[in-house]
Amino acid sequence: MVSFTPVQWLQTIISNCMQMISIENDRKLSAINPKDLKKIYESYSEEEKNKIHQLIRYQFNVKDSVLILSYIIKVIQLDEFQMDAARQICREEYDWVTQIMLEIQVDKIPYELKCKIHRNNIASIFKALQEEYTYIPVCNRNHNRIMIITEQLTENLNHAPTRMTFEIANTLQKKFGFDVEIITCASNGKLPFYIWIGAVLYNSGEYGYAEKIYKDSVLSIYQYPLRDCNIKDYRQMLSKIYEFNPLFVFEMGVCNPIADLPHIFTTTVNLNMVTEAPVSDADIFVRHTRLEESIENLYEKNLNPYQKQIFMNNRFPALFDTDGVEYTRQELNLPEDKFLIAIIGNRLDQEISDSFEQFMKKILQKSEKVDFVIIGETKDLQKRLVNNMFEKRIHYLGYCPNLKGTVGALDLYLNPERLGGGWSSMIALYAGIPVVTLPTGDVAYNVSGEFVVSNYEEMYETICRYMRDSEFYKAQQQEALQYAKAHGENKVIDFCDEMLKGIKEILLND
Repeated sequence: MVSFTPVQWLQTIISNCMQMISIENDRKLSAINPKDLKKIYESYSEEEKNKIHQLIRYQFNVKDSVLILSYIIKVIQLDEFQMDAARQICREEYDWVTQIMLEIQVDKIPYELKCKIHRNNIASIFKALQEEYTYIPVCNRNHNRIMIITEQLTENLNHAPTRMTFEIANTLQKKFGFDVEIITCASNGKLPFYIWIGAVLYNSGEYGYAEKIYKDSVLSIYQYPLRDCNIKDYRQMLSKIYEFNPLFVFEMGVCNPIADLPHIFTTTVNLNMVTEAPVSDADIFVRHTRLEESIENLYEKNLNPYQKQIFMNNRFPALFDTDGVEYTRQELNLPEDKFLIAIIGNRLDQEISDSFEQFMKKILQKSEKVDFVIIGETKDLQKRLVNNMFEKRIHYLGYCPNLKGTVGALDLYLNPERLGGGWSSMIALYAGIPVVTLPTGDVAYNVSGEFVVSNYEEMYETICRYMRDSEFYKAQQQEALQYAKAHGENKVIDFCDEMLKGIKEILLND
């Protein structure tokens, strides 16, 4: 491995960064693999690492430092630099569209810093709006109307946030008698390479009005994607909500600070799609569960005085089409004689860490009869594992629309340490596939305690037991099927009923 001083390491990063954004430079792109640059950084002492952080923070103007940090975060994959990027973003005044997009690039930072960036962005958007609205008291609102704002709606109903949004809208409309309309405001503005390298975004439908038939409901949808909208469009969006005058605005799984704007004239309620508290200025947070005391204390500390939380007892079920094809291993081009462990997700490139890669290798070393099956788009992960001695024992299926029919051909669902995965883990249980997960995150919340382990050592021992103990495996299969049956589609009504009662109780004191 090449030996670099911290300054030489940073010079290499800057040279590569300049090449990527097509700035004229007489130095060619470094031939050093990004993975090796990561290893070089990790070999430094804490003092040497701190020197790099200090140089980036104080020797460049803010916008240049953010660009350099984006390369380190996205290409070198050193998430510890997200804190530096977030602090620099707070120091600089970008236009409001850029600020919205930068907010979603730094998701691995402390909650209080997320809130600071989010609130700065709300203030920036308000400044651009140049509009004032009179607050509407609860008694003057239409108590039969609810306006939903969400980030993404896709044509694919296997997309969990889309399915959840449509299911709740349908239930509120058909079972509880509300007139429901939906607005999307996807954070999909373009971040040029000279601002941030490798930006993520959230796609949704095209700008304008559309109707969606879901089950027995016709749902009205107004789409305001950031890439197609200007401040005039968002003034129109707010005017539409104001004239609709709902009992409350229901934010569902939305990151865009634009969704918080109706707070100035009505009650906003935020239901996050995951177990952690949302980053939002909404009046009411609907939380799936209460987390550890230390985490909840941190959330409480960062709430505004007016914000309230509702902790749900009912769980929202995983919803999917049950009449799909059941695939065989032959149809999936998978080995018939292996114990196949599934790892499933839409963000596995970020969620499978170096330490989890080592854990996977440990499992593969244990027995030649076990292989891994990766479900989801994983271009970066495949590149990382391409020269791995076990690469032929890791199978990539890509995105699978019929997840139940696919996972049913496998043996075990393994969850890396992450926040998401709750939906796919429940689908695995419906297919009779046992789950193994650590005690934190959405998967642990969604599955029975029988599938939760305390640490990676217990996870390893549990996987080994599944492989060798057929009676244990059969018992866990039955537990999976019984748990899935008890948390089926009928639970949506119970969830909405409990949620509405909690919201209305808070509104009585408005």
